[in-house]
Amino acid sequence: MIQCIRLWTGDDGQSHFEEGRIALVPGQHEDLMTGKIPATTVSFEETARGGTLDWHTAPARQLVITLSGVLDFETRAKQHFTLRPGVILLAEDTAGGGHAWRLIDAPGEDDIETVFATAGALVAGSVDVVQSGDAGVLGMPGLARAGDVLGAPLRAPVTRANRGLAPDVTIDGAGRSVLVFQEKTKPRAFDRTAPVYASVAAADATAFGTRQRLDRRQAYQPTVRPLGPGAIAVWQAPDDRWGVAVERGGRFRAAPAPSGPGPAIHLGEDFHYAYDLAADGARAVLAWIAPDGSVRLSQWR
Repeated sequence: MIQCIRLWTGDDGQSHFEEGRIALVPGQHEDLMTGKIPATTVSFEETARGGTLDWHTAPARQLVITLSGVLDFETRAKQHFTLRPGVILLAEDTAGGGHAWRLIDAPGEDDIETVFATAGALVAGSVDVVQSGDAGVLGMPGLARAGDVLGAPLRAPVTRANRGLAPDVTIDGAGRSVLVFQEKTKPRAFDRTAPVYASVAAADATAFGTRQRLDRRQAYQPTVRPLGPGAIAVWQAPDDRWGVAVERGGRFRAAPAPSGPGPAIHLGEDFHYAYDLAADGARAVLAWIAPDGSVRLSQWR
């Protein structure tokens, strides 16, 4: 069955929508198909990235077939639906209050780098890749939530679209979506060190509002986990030390870091992370291998 969303004008003069399926019957070659549908005109349209169309009605009763990208539709009642490739739109709201849409990033075009899941939710840390090479991929980090499918990512507020990297994600103890990431200050070959940032959004938010800088130094590989009603972020700071921040109410604050050396950062150690941060909600434990080969632990409550 092919998913179809019908958009029509109700008795109140406003646009409404419902989701359904297009019935298919067996065809001649063991496939499924519909009968022939007469069409008056056919046209193709390409929308630039970030495109929007404010309130309008359908120009005619029409079928809209999306080839790529994801569209977020909104009615005057602030109801939303998502139109993605493979989903057909039957637009019949040719009068009344109309609808609006905006083009949002398409999930599946990003590289997914990290995943965090609870019993009832899942988020993924991704990068909309602009360039790749000796230091992995660089681009626009994002956080994608999963329902029945993986949704369009909430993008990190980076200043340069080709310098973001190392996204990690979690769902904090209050249900907020948390993204930590890095953004390089300038190009550096064979180097993934950069300042560390975080963005936090409510569970129903469609975008991150701002970002918070956690460490302005050339740090390495941040990670984040839920802790109590918020979250905890840990990263490798310069001089083989740790950086730690705890989030409460959507804002991070610096927290005591473990004493003693953290994992050393050396050329050639990229993508070999000699530490792990685990949490059960009430406490978080950091385990790492120190430069002398010893295994060390630190705990937060």
